[in-house]
Amino acid sequence: MVLAAVSRCQRPDFGRFQSYFKEGDLILGGIIPVSNPLRNQFEAFTSSRDPTYCFSSSIRYIRHLLAFYYAIEKINQNVEILPNITLGFHIHDSCSDACFSLCGVLSILSGEENPLPGYTCHRRGHVAGFIGSFPSGLSHVVARLTGIYRYPQISYGFTEASLNDPVEFPFIYHTYYSHFHGIIQLLRFFGWSWVGIVTSYDENDEIRSEELKMEIIRSGSCVEFLESMPNSLMYIQNKERIQQISDRIYNSKANVIILHSSNDDMRHVLCVYGLRINDSKLLIFSVEFSSIQNIYSFRVPFICYRFNLSLMFTIPTGNIPGFKHFLQNLNGSTFQEPSFLQPLWGGAFYCDLLHKRKFMKVRNCTGQETLSELHPARFSVDHFQFSYNIYNMVYALAHALHNMYTAKTHLEEDLNMEFRPWQILRSVCSESCAPGHRKVLDREKPVCCFDCVPCSVGEYSNTTDAEDCMRCPEDQWPSEKKDECLPRVIDFLSYDEPLGKALSSFSIILAIITALVLGIFIKYQETPVVKANNRNLSYILLISLLLSFLCIFIFIGHPGAVTCLVRQSAFGIIFSTAVSSVLAKTVTVVIAFGATKPSSKLRKWVGTRVSSYIVLLCTSGETVLCTVWLLISPPFPEYDTQSETGKMIPQCNEGSIIAFYSMIGYMGFLALLSFTVAFLVRKAPDSFNEAQFITFSMLVFCSVWVSFIPAYLSTKGKYTVAVEIFAILTSSAGLLGCIFIPKCYIILLRPDLNTRGHLIGKQHPKNAT
Repeated sequence: MVLAAVSRCQRPDFGRFQSYFKEGDLILGGIIPVSNPLRNQFEAFTSSRDPTYCFSSSIRYIRHLLAFYYAIEKINQNVEILPNITLGFHIHDSCSDACFSLCGVLSILSGEENPLPGYTCHRRGHVAGFIGSFPSGLSHVVARLTGIYRYPQISYGFTEASLNDPVEFPFIYHTYYSHFHGIIQLLRFFGWSWVGIVTSYDENDEIRSEELKMEIIRSGSCVEFLESMPNSLMYIQNKERIQQISDRIYNSKANVIILHSSNDDMRHVLCVYGLRINDSKLLIFSVEFSSIQNIYSFRVPFICYRFNLSLMFTIPTGNIPGFKHFLQNLNGSTFQEPSFLQPLWGGAFYCDLLHKRKFMKVRNCTGQETLSELHPARFSVDHFQFSYNIYNMVYALAHALHNMYTAKTHLEEDLNMEFRPWQILRSVCSESCAPGHRKVLDREKPVCCFDCVPCSVGEYSNTTDAEDCMRCPEDQWPSEKKDECLPRVIDFLSYDEPLGKALSSFSIILAIITALVLGIFIKYQETPVVKANNRNLSYILLISLLLSFLCIFIFIGHPGAVTCLVRQSAFGIIFSTAVSSVLAKTVTVVIAFGATKPSSKLRKWVGTRVSSYIVLLCTSGETVLCTVWLLISPPFPEYDTQSETGKMIPQCNEGSIIAFYSMIGYMGFLALLSFTVAFLVRKAPDSFNEAQFITFSMLVFCSVWVSFIPAYLSTKGKYTVAVEIFAILTSSAGLLGCIFIPKCYIILLRPDLNTRGHLIGKQHPKNAT
């Protein structure tokens, strides 16, 4: 059996416990540290808790209190925020102690100095929410109590990571959540890849330091050590441990040491007990540590000034309109209750504003004192950090209340109804799905609980909580957020891009060369070399090659109905004519060589038009094949939207793949036949032997088109067209170079070889003598 004694919250009867109250229709509670705590010893949780004393109000903390008061006054003077409603406040000094903070919350909820949980004794107004407290640990304690009563709480200081759990703490909001992005960027910028981390014994600090360590490692840097500094109040017990950490820092290879702590005790260890930190070490203070340092700077010993060459992250300061003027004009008559300024005047000017301490050696205030007389190091009226946060948080809570009452006005409800703090909060099982996502229900959960998943590829949603995603039209593609459809980029092989320019330029150059070769053959048509190589077939072959080079312009540009219909057929017929001419040349060599043998039957074919019939017959076969293709299943233009994401590629659908590859196969058959015949007669006498050049040209031709098929099948979009153009140009160039360049060499550069006697002499070398 477990027995538990439950009693009312016993308010501490030691030290100072200050509260500040202003009546209003709605009351904003504040748990703000005004005084500094003094504990006799470290809490070991092995005995009853020793008293915590509040002493010497902190001048810097009182500035937070004045910012709270100033924000309330400005809101009440603004007729556009909460019209006809007066805001009040009930602020308690937390003394940076959990016990004082909890009793302060209960006092605010009860409205009595001695709180009674569950009861409220406010004569006027209702508590609307809480602001506080500054230390993250106290925010955690206060959040557990205010969460029971479902009151919203806004923390104006740094918040520990555990308070981000929306399930355990659904009613707390915070202005700052510590992150280490700045530290990571600093290390990366200066190339500091080997660092050490020192934190305090506080559990939350240790968790956050472990997170910092993992972030540093993920960024590519390394952490030599992570040390937790023990409590300074137990220095005798922890002296050896502190010395070990000091030696490790001094002897480590890491010259950059990161100090992270939200605990003021860490400052004492660094400054009072003097860690061994040589001049080669650079200290980087996290924003939490530097903010605590700034708050307690009036208690920092002189020895800490040796850290002035270190780096420190701080939260940004903000300007509170009119607050500087308000502070500079504060005097004893500013507040109806002079005790409001007593802690500030006593700490700043060492005088008694209330004139009640006659038994103490404290002079009475003259009433002429102003805060502008103080040195900025003691009380600055220009730069505000946490005071600025308090000011903004009071305004944020006021705007939330204003929005709630505005909604009530639109619904014609009674504005004087009792206020319930949870009415300004969201209470949903799942947050709404943003555009670009769709809802996915879980059968094991209620319908209001769902997951949000991004739309699939090619789909979008432009509404909140969309049940399904929609597909974009064929000519459009979803945006990056998948909340709208954008026009696809049209991509095709054009003359404006480098690839199109290169192919077209190469084609023009080859066409010009072919025309020049044709001109040479026409000019020297009566020479023995031209006559011996069947000049009529040479003319047909050169014209076919010229047209082959020029037909690639049908492939470049935006495909249309006419270009799609013509380009493959034109290419097939032209190229078949060229290959047929090569085949005819090969057969001519066979007949000429065979006719030189005694009693050869091929003599009757010499001088006939066999070569012309071969060209006509072979070309007719390709023509019939292309005609049937165009009649049965002609090519047509279409758009390819599947090959590349976000692009639309205009292309020609060949209509019948069988007909397309039949056309290519027919040309391959003619080329293979030419290669075979030329190879068989490669040893013919030189005077007739054009077969060697034809053999090599057909070898090049077949190699190109055999490699064309896998390359054509493996490419997509405009590169498919580029592959075919490249095959046309290279194979045609192979025919031109292998067959005609040697002839042009003899005609232009070796005219001594371009004689009938030379040709006959080579044909019958034995008769030369």
